[in-house]
Amino acid sequence: MVADESKKLKVSDKSDNSKEIDGELDLSIKKLEEIQDKLKKINEEATDKVLEIKQEYN
Repeated sequence: MVADESKKLKVSDKSDNSKEIDGELDLSIKKLEEIQDKLKKINEEATDKVLEIKQEYN
């Protein structure tokens, strides 16, 4: 019986830990999306500048 109780405790510990991991994962995903949006904006600005320079020299 003691072994059964310890196994149950380990399982419940994992479920608590998974909730914490899920929260951290959600936060990480949101941060990644913000970074991707910033990179997209930078890329669009760089593309616009390249087009301006091409038009200037053509």
